[in-house]
Amino acid sequence: MLRILMAAGACLALIACGPQAWAQAASPRAEAFAAPPPYHNISLSPSGQQVAMIVQRDSIFHLEVWPVGASAPSATYAFGAARAPNWLVWKGDDRLLVSVSVPTGIGEFQLNQTRLVSFSSRLTQPVVLSDLNNRMRFTPVYQDRLVHLLPDDNRNILVQMNSVQPFRPTVYRVDVRTGRLTEYRRENDLVRHWIADAEGQIILGLGDPVRTDTELFRARPRHWEVDAITLSGAGDIFNVQGFDGDPDRLVVLSNHEGPTTGLYIYDLAAGGFTQTLFKDETYDALSAIMSPDGHRVVGAGYYSDIYHTVYFDAAARERANGVGALIQMPETLISDQTADGRYVIAADYNVARRQQAYWVDTVASVVRPVGQPQNPLADYTPAKVIPINYAARDGLTIPAYVTLPPGLTRETARGIPFVVMPHGGPHARDNAEFDFLAQFIASLGYGVLQPNFRGSTGYGEAFRQAGEQEWGGAILDDVEDGTRWLIAEGLADPSRMCIVGWSFGGYLSMMAAVEHGDLFRCASAVAPVTDLPHLIEEESKLYGGGTIIRRMIGRMSTDAARLEAESPARRAREVSMPVLIAHGTVDDVVPIIQSEKMVDALKAAGKDVEFLTLDWGDHSLSRTSGRLVYLQRLEVFLNTHIGPGVAEPASQPVPVS
Repeated sequence: MLRILMAAGACLALIACGPQAWAQAASPRAEAFAAPPPYHNISLSPSGQQVAMIVQRDSIFHLEVWPVGASAPSATYAFGAARAPNWLVWKGDDRLLVSVSVPTGIGEFQLNQTRLVSFSSRLTQPVVLSDLNNRMRFTPVYQDRLVHLLPDDNRNILVQMNSVQPFRPTVYRVDVRTGRLTEYRRENDLVRHWIADAEGQIILGLGDPVRTDTELFRARPRHWEVDAITLSGAGDIFNVQGFDGDPDRLVVLSNHEGPTTGLYIYDLAAGGFTQTLFKDETYDALSAIMSPDGHRVVGAGYYSDIYHTVYFDAAARERANGVGALIQMPETLISDQTADGRYVIAADYNVARRQQAYWVDTVASVVRPVGQPQNPLADYTPAKVIPINYAARDGLTIPAYVTLPPGLTRETARGIPFVVMPHGGPHARDNAEFDFLAQFIASLGYGVLQPNFRGSTGYGEAFRQAGEQEWGGAILDDVEDGTRWLIAEGLADPSRMCIVGWSFGGYLSMMAAVEHGDLFRCASAVAPVTDLPHLIEEESKLYGGGTIIRRMIGRMSTDAARLEAESPARRAREVSMPVLIAHGTVDDVVPIIQSEKMVDALKAAGKDVEFLTLDWGDHSLSRTSGRLVYLQRLEVFLNTHIGPGVAEPASQPVPVS
């Protein structure tokens, strides 16, 4: 669980999932909503004439290279079931760098280590750019942390690797054709991440994430020494995004003005913040948008109900508006662009049922679609997503989203069956953009409530911190309060309600199954945490894990009784409703033993439980095969316990392999 909560401290998951040993009637609807997006990551070559992307076909990830305007890829490379590419970027027009996850077991944990692989533009001659001298036992090794592409050097890049000390990376100059590593900056006990300026000179080091205070260090000319920088009024958050022209001008996400995080210039020479670039009083800034050449900051990205970009640089704003007009999408996200800004890859993420990417020549005003995406959801009407707010019992305002079955509005949806779907994290949030699970459930005829309970991100640091050590307390109360709001508003039929959650949302689902039998008729969870003492014990074996997880949920030495009471696996006898649990076998965020503990306890108590073990399934069930199995079973589960939903088209048998 820690690895999804604290990206800086460990792994973020990708997933895989294999065929199961059973067959059942496949719903065409489940097949449509389980289908992968047209691409998982995309990159434009420096000349702007080739596009590389990660795609999924038949539950296997592939790399593809498309010449601009081509009707088929010029090169394809398939990964095996145990490998998942994370991202890709061009190194010149003739080499492609790809981050790949490598499953590794450490105790009860399935952890993903990473490697950086260099391919020719024909996707041949792969070279693993790796330091294989790994001397660590309880920390996954990351070897894809790109520090700088060195665009003026046609052979080398800078990569930091933590193969010697946990969170103490050494920076290497790496030859992308041979894989040869040359030490460029030695590890330092104080630094966990190195930052280079636009020219490729390493300027700064960031401190250890296990510590609670903000630390910043200036790199000395000698390649292992640093000087601590005293920060003035930094706030709880001080996240360096890059440099604005001068190495002393840091582009920083900070909440020093409170209550939300904004984007600022922090001038090291002046010793403080000198410019506010973007600040919203309700929502946190998410990221900085840099100029095409990476030298200057030109905008900011943030989420309200959907993702927005705000450009404070006139030329960047004009270019983005021009791209949006050319592809006829006003809310346009520029995914990648050439250094001169002429060629752009753009898409509209705000109607992302099936995202289409476009190649745009901003000078000649030419637009071409990229790839050949299919739209399996073309026959399904999008469900309406309505932003709402409700008051928690202590008066805190909880933002949330209600998704209604197609054809219904807030006024016409009266007394319908509902699914409450709390998000994972807990340090994450839902929004009004396309959510495959919420849209699938709504297409069955159910309403969906997605509460952004306290502890969610995006609404300021105080709101996030309000969820600390409140997993089974105030956070669970927020979910209950949202459910009762649905009933009081007349939207939900109180006799036909189910709770469904993923990861931390799965934890809340299982806790609701224990404590709220009066509200819900059924509960389902994907990859849930179910035993908090066991989670603390196992996370404490990993470097830094104990410190972070105890901060989030508590200590066994002082909070044992509460942690026991907030562990659904230890209260399985109190569950009074049917339960459906699914878990992937290569989940590197929540160990599958957490689900197994819950299932074993439910079975021992004689409860109604079904457990789906999804081969090669990771935390998100991103491969189609595992996601399809879960959607099929969830459809039957919901229709059985709170249905019936809408009438189903004729089903076909699922082939078994």
